[in-house]
Amino acid sequence: QNYCQMKLKFHLFCTVATGRWAVSLPSAIYLAILAFIFALEREASFNDVPNYLSIKIILSGLLASYLYLFVIQALLLKSRKVKLQKLNVCMFVWASTGFVNGLIADLYAKYALNSPSHLIVRVGGSTLLTTISFALTAFYFGTVAKGKVEIAALESLGKILAKESAGLSVEQKNAYEQATLRFEMALTPRVKQLQELTRTLDNYATSDERKIAIANLQAQAEQLRLKLNEELTAMEKLHRKESPKLSEYENSTFKSSYRSSLLPAELSVRTSFVVLFLGGLIGQISRNGPSGALASLLASFMLTTFLFTFRTALHKINQFSRKTIYPWAYVGVFAVEYFYTAHMTSIGIHLNSPFQPWYTGAKVVFAVYLSSVLSQLMIENNESVLKLKAERVMRKKEISELSESSDNLKLFIKATNFGNLQGKISGVIFALNMLKDELNSRGSNVDFDRYVQDTNLLLSESIWEIRNFSLQGSSD
Repeated sequence: QNYCQMKLKFHLFCTVATGRWAVSLPSAIYLAILAFIFALEREASFNDVPNYLSIKIILSGLLASYLYLFVIQALLLKSRKVKLQKLNVCMFVWASTGFVNGLIADLYAKYALNSPSHLIVRVGGSTLLTTISFALTAFYFGTVAKGKVEIAALESLGKILAKESAGLSVEQKNAYEQATLRFEMALTPRVKQLQELTRTLDNYATSDERKIAIANLQAQAEQLRLKLNEELTAMEKLHRKESPKLSEYENSTFKSSYRSSLLPAELSVRTSFVVLFLGGLIGQISRNGPSGALASLLASFMLTTFLFTFRTALHKINQFSRKTIYPWAYVGVFAVEYFYTAHMTSIGIHLNSPFQPWYTGAKVVFAVYLSSVLSQLMIENNESVLKLKAERVMRKKEISELSESSDNLKLFIKATNFGNLQGKISGVIFALNMLKDELNSRGSNVDFDRYVQDTNLLLSESIWEIRNFSLQGSSD
């Protein structure tokens, strides 16, 4: 099962990170800022040249690598906007961009500024940072873009389904009005006439057998009336059902809550750990070697533990208190990192070029904030997609019910106007009128039992016809 989940996540990564957002202008701008900050930290650890010359070294590598990126993506990833690219090709573009960044920066420092070469540190750190940063950025931007495309498609489909529902609702209303009119004009008078005819037969109940037969006939006529009233009630229930509203879909567009607030709604734990660990590892290993990597790993675990504990406690309090206490999470993150950096030597970790505690505290606060923003954006995307999918299912069900009820109402209209039901009720009335005429003219010589038997049969068939197109299931 774990293997299947990992395979699914890997497939998702390949789907969203190797397409349009494998290389993009927004991600390139963000990553240029990130690369500049990390390179500045790296150059500061060498102490070979003044700060203004370090900036020249950094900019030479960045400008050369981005010129290279512009060319290589046009050659190898030119079709990324219309189809997915091979992952190994994307990895090559990302890694080679970082390689060029570190290589040019080292060559410029050595030959233009006569500074000592730090080729392995510059190339290794830049390659690792650029590869991981481009991959993560492509994944997040691609995930968000994928969610927005799904939302747009679902909203478009929802509007189409809403229009179809509205059309079916009008159709159902017209069918209801016609069915009610048919009921009042065609069936109600005939059923009343039928009941009056059966009651007049009491005058001819000259024997117990005839009394029983007439009583059965009257019971059948009453059952017919009751069944028709049930169908009328069912039609009224169908008509009272609320019609779908198109505005529900027009107003269900995706809006990120964090855009209207300074802080994202949730603290990210897993994403924060990944960003803190990878960022700290890349920054420290090029500056302080294995000791720096160890320090980064311990800091990542400490901060993640704090975030998990804080978020768990936060979810156990009410919404109002949560909003008040939530910003203190970032203060706590800063405090934990500040204290850890300031007392790192007391636990046996000694770094050649340690950062200032306030600087590392500020960095991790920004990393947690950025991670939380990205996670919140992805969560809201997923929630919007799930909501719209649920609405689509409900809308399809609504359309199916409307279509079924409209068909049943049309069947009712057809049956009452042209179908067997109309003919059978008319046949019963005709048979009863003939029986009365025969009784009045021939008296006891009439085959009373045969008339009653035939009439009962027609009434039973009429009741069966009503059950055959019953609207009861549609109104439940």
